Amino acid sequence: MYIFMLRQPLRHQLAELRPEDFFVVPGLDVAITKTKARKPDGSVLRAISWYDTKMLIQSLDNYFLPTSSQWGGKEKGARPYLQRYYPELEKDFITEREWVDSLIALPDKEGKYSSMLQISGVKKGKVPLLIEKSKVERHGYMYVVTEGKVTEVPELPLETGYVQEWDDDLGLPTKVGDEPNETFEKAYFYVNTNYDYHEGLRALVRGERFSMTAAWPPSSSSPYVGFRLGRTMSDSDFMKISRLEYEALIKQKESISQSLKKLDELLSKVKFWH
Repeated sequence: MYIFMLRQPLRHQLAELRPEDFFVVPGLDVAITKTKARKPDGSVLRAISWYDTKMLIQSLDNYFLPTSSQWGGKEKGARPYLQRYYPELEKDFITEREWVDSLIALPDKEGKYSSMLQISGVKKGKVPLLIEKSKVERHGYMYVVTEGKVTEVPELPLETGYVQEWDDDLGLPTKVGDEPNETFEKAYFYVNTNYDYHEGLRALVRGERFSMTAAWPPSSSSPYVGFRLGRTMSDSDFMKISRLEYEALIKQKESISQSLKKLDELLSKVKFWH
């Protein structure tokens, strides 16, 4: 057994991570921790801002903060995978909120984006931007975003409501309404579009399946919000098999799971006598 050594700034410390603390998400070629990040004493690390979360993870080797799409949607991502195959692990995804590496930048009336967004190529615009896989730098007491994948998201709802439509590739809702939608498990999207509030920057918070908050600035923190770590995978971490073999293994796994469930139900009805 081996341990991944973490080089960390003094302000926040994480418990050392082991290979068994991760699960591989099929199709993403990444591994994500089964639980939220923890302190050395075993407690969940909360009350840390999105900026500080990014800075902490950037100081580690081979780790990243999962994006909203990696966190999960209807079919793609870590959460729906766990919901289907490991429901006991999925509970950790939906019991507390957490930061994801998805930052929303809203323009002001003149089309300008936040001065904290210093990514080459970002100019004036009329629609929200989604910044993923970003890099954060600290300049004195100020934080700036210097790198990242930038995507225009004109369909991002600019009003609060129940999720009605969803984009799995972006990990974002594309339509909200007044009535709860069972398809998205009555999820709620809350957004603050006031540019004067922290120059329109919003760090996304996930939890409770499709529910999402896009109202908090990346400098804020909460005793109810943590995060989890992702780890990049190399070819040596994978076993290569054909698609047919993979699908056969999945069917076999589903069959075994159903058999174990039936066995559990049978054993629960057993009575003993002497």
